[in-house]
Amino acid sequence: MKVKHTKILLIFLLAISLCVGVIFGITKFFTDLSHNKETELHHLRSIPFSYTFHGETHTNDFLYSDEFFSLPSSSFHTTIAAASLAISLSSSGYTGPWSEQDTNVKATMSSLGCKDAHSNEDYGVEPAEMTSAVTICHKTIDVANTQSTLFIIAPRSGNYKKEWASNFRLGTSDTHEGFAQATQRILPFIKEYISQHKNGNSVAWISGYSRGGAIAGLLAKELNDSGTFVSEHIYAYTFESPATIKNASGTYTHIHHLVSSDDIVTALPLASWGYTRPGITHNISNNAADDTSLTWNKESVQAQLSHMKIELERSDFAMKTIDLSSQGMKIIDDTTQSKVTQSSFLDSFITSLSSHFYLETSDNYVQNLQEGVSYLSGLFYGISAEERSQAFKDITANIQSNFIMYGLEGKEHTSFTSNVIGILTAHNITIDKEKLERTLPSLAEVLITNALNNIDKMATLYANFSSFSYAHEAVVYFAFLRSIDFHYSLQG
Repeated sequence: MKVKHTKILLIFLLAISLCVGVIFGITKFFTDLSHNKETELHHLRSIPFSYTFHGETHTNDFLYSDEFFSLPSSSFHTTIAAASLAISLSSSGYTGPWSEQDTNVKATMSSLGCKDAHSNEDYGVEPAEMTSAVTICHKTIDVANTQSTLFIIAPRSGNYKKEWASNFRLGTSDTHEGFAQATQRILPFIKEYISQHKNGNSVAWISGYSRGGAIAGLLAKELNDSGTFVSEHIYAYTFESPATIKNASGTYTHIHHLVSSDDIVTALPLASWGYTRPGITHNISNNAADDTSLTWNKESVQAQLSHMKIELERSDFAMKTIDLSSQGMKIIDDTTQSKVTQSSFLDSFITSLSSHFYLETSDNYVQNLQEGVSYLSGLFYGISAEERSQAFKDITANIQSNFIMYGLEGKEHTSFTSNVIGILTAHNITIDKEKLERTLPSLAEVLITNALNNIDKMATLYANFSSFSYAHEAVVYFAFLRSIDFHYSLQG
């Protein structure tokens, strides 16, 4: 009887073990599935960080572990990406005076346990066309039972003001001139700091968003090419970065670029001109059917934004057409193209825009448009957002009122040039009149010719401005990364 009871007990325990095993196996299967095959990280801690969004200071948190740097730098990891973007967000601006613009990013670095955070001189002054700001710090980490020095490097990733001018200065070499000069401007400062604190085992963690991402990518490439760090010890993440180089040589698998095809910034300079990025590009997909870990889910992103107390909703993209049946021109929905997505529209729009002779090649752009586009970008982003908005509004209204006349006046575009200069002067915006008189006709030729040939596309671009703006909000991509990272789900 005792043996029988023992057998029953053993069978019972075995059954329980099998059930637990099956449950564990199923749980592990779905957990692995939700992990997107990424390594589960342990010893994560929550790091607070502050940043400026639409003129207001917000504070959220991100997850961090020294374990990041035991993973291969060639592998994209969502949790490292989210932490990288958080650092870039904290470097994007500050509501105080220019002398304190690095306050948020230094505070974030301090929360990470960094010592001796330093910014270069350009962080303390109002940005000009040739300025480039960066903050760097260092800390000791334990990687595979070996102590190493981690350098965290964050190019300024927002509030660029007149630095916008250099974003459109391509030059004639294989590397974007504006971004290359910005990188070279901060490089001596970074190398000097590293030389003072580097030991035998050192790691670089570099991140940047938009213009800051372009600089971060080139910086990671330079630190590798110069032998300052081996590629295995460089963890570089950029977000919504413009393209930076032609004829990229080398794989640079330690540089990761997260980009969305809904964002026009990531399509510039044009791929048809040969521009790309050094490193690996990871594309965000808007198609739920795609088998990718980087699939966008609008509801999940919105839930994260709400959790972060960010009031921002995405307007649905819609193709538009011009209705001439009533008096004047009216923009209405084009119901015949309801299935066209924002990304496919951008592809089509850029293709039609680049068909103009001035935009067929990068050399044509440099010769005919670069001076004007660069100057106007620095001019408009050098003034306040309120001034910029009102000036844009008046120029747009003027174009709408005089569209036919501008299309008929020939390549000189004297009326367009005169009216734009008059609007800027009326807003008390300081201008170089001679430069505008020299460059505006070429810009008008491209814009007006394209508008005449693709009027519905121009209407679509104009009417969906808020959707295109949303597609380049750094905080949106931080919410996206949180939404797909199971570590944040586990944290609640």
